[in-house]
Amino acid sequence: MKKSVYWGLSFLGIAALIIASSLNLLNGLGFWTVFLTIVFLSALVDGIVDFSVGNVAFSCAFLYMIWDGPLNLPHISAVSLLFAAFFTTIGLNLLLKRMRIEAFKNKHMKRFEAHIDSFEKNAERFEDGSNVEYDAGEHIMCRSRYGGMKKYITSQNLQSVLVDVSFGSGEIYFDQANAPTGVVDMEIDCSFGGIKIYIPRSWAIENNISNTMGSISTHGSPTGENLVTIKARGDINAGSIDIRYV
Repeated sequence: MKKSVYWGLSFLGIAALIIASSLNLLNGLGFWTVFLTIVFLSALVDGIVDFSVGNVAFSCAFLYMIWDGPLNLPHISAVSLLFAAFFTTIGLNLLLKRMRIEAFKNKHMKRFEAHIDSFEKNAERFEDGSNVEYDAGEHIMCRSRYGGMKKYITSQNLQSVLVDVSFGSGEIYFDQANAPTGVVDMEIDCSFGGIKIYIPRSWAIENNISNTMGSISTHGSPTGENLVTIKARGDINAGSIDIRYV
């Protein structure tokens, strides 16, 4: 079901709540208690459907705040609940990250180690320490940990890209690449880092990236040809992704 369905039902519930409040049918529950319950239950369902750990954790925290009094639950301060939700989000994302990456490799990179060996032998590198790489493989990894990375993808049969940036930065250029199938699968994990992605104007990005305390910005716009679609999934945790059409 689409998000609009969930939020549409939520607004219908709020409308019903207003009528029930006017008719004194809430049985002692305050208007705002029921109203906020509907809002955060909707966000909780939305997070479960989208597999968004942050939405689920923070929705549960706010629901606990709302109902600890009416249900006589053990009192936990709002600050403690929010910090717990924050660190739960980070912890579960880190644990799930490895599972997602391994699943992505199994789907696209069954001979992943062979690709790495080939890349080490054939990739061109600048010798000035700038960490610039060229990669012509079909399945490509872009990784940066505590440093910078600049990757020029020159593949003429690109199928998938795995991007892993933690406490660092990365620049990825697709303007020399080609994907005859018309689709490129991309898995992104960005934690406390920044990623810049440069793509041709004849390409498009389908963005399904979960965002926790991060940002995604786009500069420029595609021409509408959509010769290739990058299907981007993954997570941003306190990081940023900058998409630029060139």
